[in-house]
Amino acid sequence: MDSWTLLNRYREHGAFAHIDLAFAKSVLKEKHENESHAALLAVLFALYRQGHLALDLSTESLVATLHGLGISNPDPLASLVQCGAATFVSPFICRFGTLLYLQKNWIYETQILTELQRLHQHLPLIELAFAGVNPKLNAEQKLAVANAMAHSLSLLTGGPGTGKTFTAAEFVKAALAALPSEKRQQFRILLTAPTGKAVAQLEGNLRASLEESSCIRSGTLHAVLGIRENEREEEEESRLFADLIIVDECSMIDARIFSRLLASVLSGTRLLLIGDKNQLPPIEAGPRR
Repeated sequence: MDSWTLLNRYREHGAFAHIDLAFAKSVLKEKHENESHAALLAVLFALYRQGHLALDLSTESLVATLHGLGISNPDPLASLVQCGAATFVSPFICRFGTLLYLQKNWIYETQILTELQRLHQHLPLIELAFAGVNPKLNAEQKLAVANAMAHSLSLLTGGPGTGKTFTAAEFVKAALAALPSEKRQQFRILLTAPTGKAVAQLEGNLRASLEESSCIRSGTLHAVLGIRENEREEEEESRLFADLIIVDECSMIDARIFSRLLASVLSGTRLLLIGDKNQLPPIEAGPRR
């Protein structure tokens, strides 16, 4: 990396962090002669650390930054290999339309889209007859409950104080009320979130509003998915056996964990995703497309 004089100068002036260039070095290994390729890898990794899966080449300010780093056109940096809808720029860079990805981020995002389509296309295995909800719910909250009753995949979003958890609890009450009494105790509900605090708050709010709560189990995403602390790649696939899965604080879930979560949900399971796009971002990047 000593030969990357321009990039080291940019790092000294704060354009890159040392870890960004260290990543480029680890990818290119001994191929240090292509400083332009190293710059692009460093840019993509810097964006990834800031929560962005892709670099949008249609954004003039970003293109101007690339030009300033000596990257006039990303495509000729290496040979192109066509793979489905994406063009892979070897090594480890992928272009989709005007978006540039690190290849692993393209893979995560593609997996997320595939799994969302799978879950959306399957009707819930357990049919619930919607018979009305708490009249204290406003029109949007009532619609959210009705959608969650009818579909396998539902989103519940809103800012602080808009009643997301209250609405989720009312949905659970409506779901249990729609079941015959002998099946309510067998209806399996899984509550999860990125942090233990979020899980505890969600579980506490739901249990406080339910008369029958023995069917609820909970845990952090890492716990329910069986992800060990230092485990990164080649994770063993898990399956989440539940009739209803509620995931809170979804804005905090990075693309790797989100793709793993969706792949673990069985077709026909009801999945309710709760979050606020303006709250805490994921520690690593979240999905883009």
